[in-house]
This record gives sequence, C-alpha cells and structure tokens, in this order.
Amino acid sequence: MARAVQKGQPGTTLRQIETPDEIFTHRPEPCTGCGADLEDAPMVGAERRQVFDLPEEIRLEVTEHRLLSVRCACGKKARVAAPDGVGAPVQYGPRLASAGVYLMHGQFLSKDRTARALADLFGARVAVATVAGWVRRCAT
Repeated sequence: MARAVQKGQPGTTLRQIETPDEIFTHRPEPCTGCGADLEDAPMVGAERRQVFDLPEEIRLEVTEHRLLSVRCACGKKARVAAPDGVGAPVQYGPRLASAGVYLMHGQFLSKDRTARALADLFGARVAVATVAGWVRRCAT
C-alpha cells in the first residue's frame, strides 16, 4: 500500500496518493432535473476523494507447514527439515512478535498491557511470558 505520510513523521499532512488499493466509481442515477436515466450520459467531470483506514478485519493469519516423509525405492526413509523460523508445532510468527516488542518498547506498554493490546487488536491471546521472551530474543 502506498503511503500518504512519511514513516516516522507523526503529524505530517495527509494527502491523496496516485495508486489507491481500491477504487469505487459512483455515478448519478436519475437526473434530478427531469428524471432521465443517466447510464449513457457523457462524463463531464470527476472528483477524487480518498479514505485512509484499516482493513475491515484485522486478524491473525495461520500458515501451516506440512513436513513430508517419504520412502525411497531403496527402503530409506527421508524427511524434509522445517523452514527456518518454524521450530515448533504451534508458534507465533515474527510480525506478531515485532508488533509486541514495538508496543512494549516503542509505546512503553507493560508486558501485561502489551499482551492485552495484542488480544484486543488481533485476537492473539499471547501470554505475558511470551511477550517477555520476544523482548529477550530481540535484545540478543
């Protein structure tokens, strides 16, 4: 998504961008003068208005990695290794962890308030100890 303000510059003037994510074109229906159908009427002007907002639903995205084992014709069994960063059967990803560290250190929330904010904003019921672990890993 293109940005209307520069990152890291709060208070910068909001302004229109050239390539919005979605465009809806609104056309008048009946003429307010005579009631005629305007579907084929020529366009004589257009005004652009843009609304900057969050997506309708902000939710966690779950990605499943299926690690297959196969048996070679020689009888040996082979198993693929998990991708980097996928070390457990269930885990939170790096973007959620980054958001947690940002809320705690960038916005000075406590671990408890960070965990509650992640639950409220994204539906991620993160334990306070998980937030603390993210911060420790980030520090190293």
